[in-house]
Amino acid sequence: MADKYDFSGMMLEEDETQPLRSTMEQAAQQDPDSHAKIIELSDKVKASPRIVETDTKPFEDKVKMDKFDFSTMVKSSPGTAQYLSDFDAAAVSHDDTTMLERLESVGKKILPYTSIGMGMKLREISDDIYENPEPYTQGMGTTIVESFKNTIDGYRVKASDNRKVWADQLSNGVPVEGPVGDLIAQREDKNNELQAQLMEQITQRESLIREVTPKDLTLLQEGVRGGVQSFVQMIPSLAIGIATKNPVAALAPLGAQVLGDTYARGRGEGLTPQEATIYAGLQTSIELVTEILPVKSLVALMSAPGMKKVGRNVIDFIVREMGTEQVATLGQSLVDYGYGLDEQLANATSFEDKLAIQGRRQVVTAIATIVAGGGQIGVATAANKVHTAMMSEEELNAAQYREEQLQLNELAKVAAESKTKSRSPAMFKRFMQQAVDGEKKEVFIDPVQATLYLNSLEDGAIAKDPALTSLQTLLKNNESPNG
Repeated sequence: MADKYDFSGMMLEEDETQPLRSTMEQAAQQDPDSHAKIIELSDKVKASPRIVETDTKPFEDKVKMDKFDFSTMVKSSPGTAQYLSDFDAAAVSHDDTTMLERLESVGKKILPYTSIGMGMKLREISDDIYENPEPYTQGMGTTIVESFKNTIDGYRVKASDNRKVWADQLSNGVPVEGPVGDLIAQREDKNNELQAQLMEQITQRESLIREVTPKDLTLLQEGVRGGVQSFVQMIPSLAIGIATKNPVAALAPLGAQVLGDTYARGRGEGLTPQEATIYAGLQTSIELVTEILPVKSLVALMSAPGMKKVGRNVIDFIVREMGTEQVATLGQSLVDYGYGLDEQLANATSFEDKLAIQGRRQVVTAIATIVAGGGQIGVATAANKVHTAMMSEEELNAAQYREEQLQLNELAKVAAESKTKSRSPAMFKRFMQQAVDGEKKEVFIDPVQATLYLNSLEDGAIAKDPALTSLQTLLKNNESPNG
């Protein structure tokens, strides 16, 4: 006898939904955000999410250690690396490494830098010049003089182009008849004649520069020649920098030279006045934008009181100059190529050939930067010595105090953000001794300036700070805080 009721369809429906129902019931007990992190973590460590979720901390620690660049820390932050090599220190500060490295970097700014590795390179160059001087010196004077003349003529050509534009605007394109028209025509003829003469002179000078430049120069020889020309080009900027201590003012002569020179080159290569104006503007902008940071360091080197900051400013200048000059060379090559003025790149048959040509230029720029930078550093250092010699002892002490105070304020600001400092003052003190105070140094404190500073503090501020209390005691006892 057949069953009265058939449950087979119902049982089938229940069997199909059971896996989904079971999974969703278990998953609903999980926090979606937390589980998403577990999935992400399991992908990074190549482990099952079921294993990772039992205890995520070991896996999180593994990911953190895999991302940690031990080699870079040992090289760039040796004090921090030494501090973290101790287990107790690492246990307290392993999540504070970025701030500790910043502290070490800021703290070491107080120490004078002593070497930049540039002297050896300059000596190698000078030895090669001594042994084989002709490729370095042949035609250099002619190249510098003729380039300067072309810069001047570039502005004369620009003025001539402007006169044409103004004449067209005044006449509104309608010919002027009579005596006035004859006078305008004579002036236009004279202007055209002058412009043709200037363009011919520019072209002849470019040819002369190519003729007097030795053929088949090595990278070193080409770089040195470029460096000498660059240094000569920077002399007006150095003079204005010394006089004004203003990096923007110091860049004005350089910008003027590049603008005139590139406009002359553009017009000489057949660009229209409008095209040459844009071309010269692009080249000048690249030059000025990439020079502003190095020139700031150079002006700081000139005006820093005493020789204490010379080493640091020299390093700042070299690092910035080397990097920005590389960018300038690449950018200006691209502009030349875009305007069809780079014959070498245009004739290169493959992308690899273009890369090789540009790579050589970047190397030449690096050598030129060393040569020109060495000369600029020499001038700036001499200016620093003269500046320091002209200061009275009181002015020098006050300036040195202000500089030290700024550095110490920066150090205190960074220290306040350290987790280690708030977590364990004792461990933070150990770090400061190892990473920042590793070398014995003295910080100058001017008694007059220190007294004024203490008097400006709010009531109770000195009593809360043992260092300020000690300083106040020394000053009251008429003892020098400098020992």
